[in-house]
Amino acid sequence: MDKFNARYAYESLLLMQPHIEFSGLWTKGDRFLISCPSLDKNPLTSDGKPLRDWFHYSCRPVCCPIEIASDVPEGYEQINERSESELARLFGEPLTLSELHRELYITLPKSFPLSAIKSGAGKVVVSVNRLLTQNEENEINIAFANIGIDFDIEVVDPSEDSETNNDKALKKSFDGLTLILSERIKDKVPNCVLSSYEEDEEFWIDNRVNVFSSDICSRKDVLKPSFLKKTSACFIDATVFPPKNIRTYLPIYQRLVISMPLATHFASALDAFNVQETELLNLIARGRVQFILPQSIQRYNLNFIAKAIEIDPDSVLLSRRLAAASVAETRARLPFLYPPFGASAKRDLLRLLVSVSEPKIKPVGEVLARSLAQGWVGMERNISNRGGMGTANNGVGTILGELINTVSGRDLRLELITSSMSVEWAAAVGATYCPIENKGYSDFNAANLCASLYSGVENAPLINPVKSLEPFMEGLLTLNNDASVLEVDDVFTSSDIDRLGGYLRGVTGLEDPSEEIAALNERIRKFETNQNRINRLDILGLGGVAVATAMTGNPYVPFGLWIAQYILKNADPSRDVGGKAIDWIRAINARSSTDAVLVSRLRSKIQGL
Repeated sequence: MDKFNARYAYESLLLMQPHIEFSGLWTKGDRFLISCPSLDKNPLTSDGKPLRDWFHYSCRPVCCPIEIASDVPEGYEQINERSESELARLFGEPLTLSELHRELYITLPKSFPLSAIKSGAGKVVVSVNRLLTQNEENEINIAFANIGIDFDIEVVDPSEDSETNNDKALKKSFDGLTLILSERIKDKVPNCVLSSYEEDEEFWIDNRVNVFSSDICSRKDVLKPSFLKKTSACFIDATVFPPKNIRTYLPIYQRLVISMPLATHFASALDAFNVQETELLNLIARGRVQFILPQSIQRYNLNFIAKAIEIDPDSVLLSRRLAAASVAETRARLPFLYPPFGASAKRDLLRLLVSVSEPKIKPVGEVLARSLAQGWVGMERNISNRGGMGTANNGVGTILGELINTVSGRDLRLELITSSMSVEWAAAVGATYCPIENKGYSDFNAANLCASLYSGVENAPLINPVKSLEPFMEGLLTLNNDASVLEVDDVFTSSDIDRLGGYLRGVTGLEDPSEEIAALNERIRKFETNQNRINRLDILGLGGVAVATAMTGNPYVPFGLWIAQYILKNADPSRDVGGKAIDWIRAINARSSTDAVLVSRLRSKIQGL
């Protein structure tokens, strides 16, 4: 059991201060001690603060009886850090009451009469709606053991607890990004929506250990077949900003994967798509439109979601399964963002990053170490609570934002983190990302930079992602009119789209798509004779042929391999940490995905048609 969250405190210390040597966590009774051989030399944290002060005010959980000492007194026993499985199950995490209630609710059977929880003096009080059976008593004890709660548990009937109604407020989320529990929407949504949402909860409990602790888990292991079709697809973020005319995408992509507009923006999104709700539902029925829901379900138009699920239950990808696919696909491209091991092995990797002495590379190593450490502390809890939105702190946007801020002083972190999530989601569902481009805002440049880093960087000592992706398919004409979307679908659902889609995915022998592009463009011109109602679309990317290992002599390599080559090989040779981290680093060369992430660019001004 994890009393006082002592292991969490120790592991956070390891990750946040990797340059300082620690020699384990020790315990005697209810007291805990972290061994730091250099403590007498008054070590400073990475931001220049005294270690002891920083630990007590910025790292140690409240009321945790834990100290840092240079020597281990007699009678203390060493404690192992948490395993990968324990981290995934949030074992020993410092949970709030609302987070504890969430974990109990999604792990216990839906028939369990859980009403509310509250804390007491050295105990947790669980309020239930009726007397528990012996089997249910065993279930609640197992649930607490799996979370690592080492306090007395008292189960009471609501009639015995005058404060139960007040404590029910604890089940409400005070974080707008936290996923709502299915129990709170069961009386407010159609049965088909509730069933899908409960399935998403169950999926997460059944799969989160494998998602976090296995580096062989892929998006194919977690996504349903409808999101794995080998057809051309684009990803459109319609959450808040208005998208483009839906006819822009239909002639080129077989699948349109749309980030569902929030309920407050649903009507305006339909206007921007220039489509009626019934037409959108018809496109779902035809397999042309799918939706992802990164945020909590109550933030969306529940009536529309119900209609979509009734037409095709697999047309909607909910937040937890999206998170699993995003973690798996991101790890395939950039393994170091989600290393499948515990704190000590992660610390070994961070120590190598901060030990680089080569002046040109040292700042990159320090930024990487700082960004990775901040993302790894509490990562499993954050993603468990927020689903798809919980990956924000672990993408390349965070790293790029910190690098740019360090080098230039410009703070672009929010923009890059937001764009990074969209690029990750697009990659997770196998789609080309269509950036947000409106009069007041465009994330094209940010998305371009994030996609290029996911695809590859120059095989040179200085980090240099492809700042301007090269045209991958150029000069595609597409529509910007108000023709019937079903008529557009009828006309442009054919083998030429499949061939172009195959070229995008690199699965055909098509070396030059110019003839197919010309044929499609001619059909566009015949369908729409008014050139003011036609747009030009370029698809940008770093070709998968160019993104290869350095052994081939190609100019671009996956970013994870760049780190292995140019940072880790310049690390302090005296830090021969060995073990799991180094073995894993050596293996990522062969396992890093070399598929390019594609970004589209829409050009509304057409000349010489």
